[in-house]
Amino acid sequence: MKISSCGFFIFFMDKKRLLKIILHLCLLIFILEGCSRFRAPLFNKLSIDSTNIDFINLIKESDTFNILTNEYIFNGGGVAVS
Repeated sequence: MKISSCGFFIFFMDKKRLLKIILHLCLLIFILEGCSRFRAPLFNKLSIDSTNIDFINLIKESDTFNILTNEYIFNGGGVAVS
């Protein structure tokens, strides 16, 4: 039996070690794919002329309506398009 030709196989004979290496390689591939810089944008900014929507989200704060009484004032929680 030639150990030199089977040296690579002998290193991976332990199933736990093999599983650990495979999981680490999969995790590395997953992370590298997620960091890709060349992606198409998910959303495109459309002009007012093409959508016919002219909207300004003007928030008038008062003593009873402010960030402390309503958490979602500045998060855009009141803006929706149907």
